[in-house]
Amino acid sequence: MITRCPNSSCKTKMSLNNKIIENPKANVKCPSCNEFFKPFELLTDEQKKEIEERANQPKENTDSPKNEIKFERKPVGWLVVHDEKTHSQTYDLYEGLQVVGKKSQTLQCDIMIEIEDPYLSRNHFTIEARKSGNRVHYLLKDKQSANGTFVETKVMNGFTKQLRRLRDGEEIYIEDGAIIQAGDTKIIFKSQDSVNNKAKASELVKQQEIPKTVIL
Repeated sequence: MITRCPNSSCKTKMSLNNKIIENPKANVKCPSCNEFFKPFELLTDEQKKEIEERANQPKENTDSPKNEIKFERKPVGWLVVHDEKTHSQTYDLYEGLQVVGKKSQTLQCDIMIEIEDPYLSRNHFTIEARKSGNRVHYLLKDKQSANGTFVETKVMNGFTKQLRRLRDGEEIYIEDGAIIQAGDTKIIFKSQDSVNNKAKASELVKQQEIPKTVIL
């Protein structure tokens, strides 16, 4: 913005930054007569009022862009750790691939179980939740763990159940209520088809009679 030195014997024209002119406390030295003056005081009353109104307007929050849409991830199932050797723990399962293992600071995974189990690897197995239409399918796979991953399956007569170790690279579909044994830890899978929240999943599993853990 162009302004003039207010000294009547000088009147030198000078170009100043708008921020300096709009600052009521800013002092400027005239390059010709060396006198100091406040450019803000040379503005008209209307210009001063406009500047003050702009300064009093609330500042826009640049940290949260306008019209930002936040999508909340919703669980599509739960893993409930529940056996005779540890306190019950329930973990959310989301759509996509999740690695499950023992809690560790050096080798972390998606679901870290808090347990002192020397047979449970830090990256023990994976569960992938795949959505197909309105249904979600769940696939279990061992992650080359030291002691293997076992899952409860039906034998030929359809009534008796037994734990079976997954073969290397084998990926199987699991259903609601499936019992997974990883190391010395039993984990019960609950799907969104049977329950709709973590608390209910945990409660239902606590009511079940879970077979005692056997190292296989």
